[in-house]
Amino acid sequence: MKFMQTKIQILLLMMAGLSSAVQAQSYTSYTNSYGIWYYSPNGNNYSNGTCTVTRYIGSGGAVIIPDTINGLTVVNIGVEYTFDTNVIDPSVTQVTIPDSVINIDWYAFWDCTNLTAVIIPDSVTNIDVAAFQYCYSLTNVVIPDSVISIGTAAFDSCTNLNSVTIGNGVTSIGQLAFAFCSLTNIVIPDSVTLIGGGETIVLIGGLGAFKGCDSLASITIGSGVANIEDYAFQFCPALTSLFFQGNAPTADSTIFDSDNVTNITVYTAPGTTGWDNFASTVGVVTAPQFGSTAYGGLPLLFYPPSGTNNTLQLSTNPAAGNWSTVSNAVALAAVQLTNVTGSAFFRLQGSGGSVPSPGLSSYFSQLVLWYPTNGYALQTATQLAAPDWTSAAPGGNAFLAWQITNAPPNAVFRLH
Repeated sequence: MKFMQTKIQILLLMMAGLSSAVQAQSYTSYTNSYGIWYYSPNGNNYSNGTCTVTRYIGSGGAVIIPDTINGLTVVNIGVEYTFDTNVIDPSVTQVTIPDSVINIDWYAFWDCTNLTAVIIPDSVTNIDVAAFQYCYSLTNVVIPDSVISIGTAAFDSCTNLNSVTIGNGVTSIGQLAFAFCSLTNIVIPDSVTLIGGGETIVLIGGLGAFKGCDSLASITIGSGVANIEDYAFQFCPALTSLFFQGNAPTADSTIFDSDNVTNITVYTAPGTTGWDNFASTVGVVTAPQFGSTAYGGLPLLFYPPSGTNNTLQLSTNPAAGNWSTVSNAVALAAVQLTNVTGSAFFRLQGSGGSVPSPGLSSYFSQLVLWYPTNGYALQTATQLAAPDWTSAAPGGNAFLAWQITNAPPNAVFRLH
């Protein structure tokens, strides 16, 4: 079934153009301590003296891809022809990609079912179609700031993938890019302008970037996102909170197709516009925007203290209006860091006993430092070798913060 679905996707995507690796004309082999590497010298799409790794066969385990092969610099990992698969031997469990590579091409790690970890260097600019599709054992991925595009189905059906960091250079997230993953939350950086989706008469359902992410509960969407395509978050039954940093993107109600829309709340930034379309489908809460992070393993909500009477309420079904006051929250202090130097250090000075570390989060792209209020004073320094600790506040806006100790997992919050 998965093979047939993948080939159908290929047929659809071929109409948009072929991958660069497809145009390689010949290949030969190279052997090192990890096994046999097949490669092809690059043509017009890359500089002379470079090559594409087209297949690896070896003993598997932890593998380091070579940065040069027979005097050619490895700049691409991908298939030799459009319908080739299994570029990397499925027995590989960990892989390190060298910093010579600029492109992870079609099907580079397709169906590497034993792959648990991959290191993507900050030389890579593109992760192409189905590059890591069906890597069932992959649990964590860090996509560096150098990456501009995450291609269609790049991490589709990585069913154990529960943590993804998307770099600040990514501008587009393709159709089915993270479909059927185990993500619980995701942060879309401000650099992203497009979250992919769409529909097809060939496959059942849509082609949403986060389709079928059963555990996805919270999404933070950066200010640059201008377009969320159809079915982007289809079949995400746990989704309750979307935190938008900018104006409403172009989107329609299909982005929440087959979701429990009565439990979804969209939190928007003060002064942003265009939310009427969303309000017709899901709950929309405007200023103040909640920030969400964790402290000591428990969720934390913080918000500006001015302009509201500061009663925190929670609900498990906003549509039914069952809002209740949160009475079990622990008070924390927080300050927005608007005028600290890049070399600043922070600590908590206590009267005795263990001293917890302050936590950092962000609020509309500015850092927020938060810490316990009982018995601690915040100090800052510009150097640690000869520390110049001072109790002067680092400046910026004060925040109220509450640590929520036993809220239901599907709870949403508001100020009232």
